[in-house]
Amino acid sequence: MFNSESTPFQAGSIATTTFFENNTKNKKIIGVHIDNKLCTIGARLRNKGNNVVCPNHKGHCSANMSESDPIGDEGRWSENVARNISNEVQVTGYTGDGDSRSHAGMSKACEHTILHFKDIRHLGNSLKRAVYAANFSSNKFKESSNANLKKSLCSVN
Repeated sequence: MFNSESTPFQAGSIATTTFFENNTKNKKIIGVHIDNKLCTIGARLRNKGNNVVCPNHKGHCSANMSESDPIGDEGRWSENVARNISNEVQVTGYTGDGDSRSHAGMSKACEHTILHFKDIRHLGNSLKRAVYAANFSSNKFKESSNANLKKSLCSVN
């Protein structure tokens, strides 16, 4: 599916969430959840004029979510993974990006408090935005070094 002004659906057709452990050097996958809107049989039947609704239409349907469902519900996907692994793994900490609801989904699925850590890339980008937006005092730095300071602070990886 494509996102355009005439298409009411969110761009994309597959949502994937993967959980990794962070206690060993191997960083093994401990949980995966995949939802998709793709069903070639349903598309073929609709092209022939049949009224087919995915998922679960008569016959084989490879979609497990409706075309109108949002794929960006990170909280729901994380909650599904957390519920699937809860009998085998007790999660105490979760590292994720700070701009999603995945931690909320993880917390909803668990019966205990989950520490939420921010990943370094997202944290670094947030700090860069804050430095660029900061109003430095004109008395604190020389005018020419003010821009250089922002550039220096924002180029640190």
